Amino acid sequence: MAVIKEVDFDHAGRSYKIKVSYTGAKYIVRAYLDGKEANPYSHSISVNEYENFNVHFKTNAIKFLIQDAKLDITERRWEKLSKILMPPKKNG
Repeated sequence: MAVIKEVDFDHAGRSYKIKVSYTGAKYIVRAYLDGKEANPYSHSISVNEYENFNVHFKTNAIKFLIQDAKLDITERRWEKLSKILMPPKKNG
């Protein structure tokens, strides 16, 4: 899997990288912080879907996936989901 694009992104005093990788079959977009995955989310699209999206919507699908990865960070999606799935244990 090759990284084909990196986008720097700052939020709340932290510097993130949004990396776009290409596997030959699909594009994968993930957010990174300090060289590690910032959260468990990834956004992907197959090459066929990518081509169809670009033709039908006259825009680049990767831009939307990058925006989604940024929203994962700014909206604290993982933190919110973690609180629902793994609430703090109650003492007593």
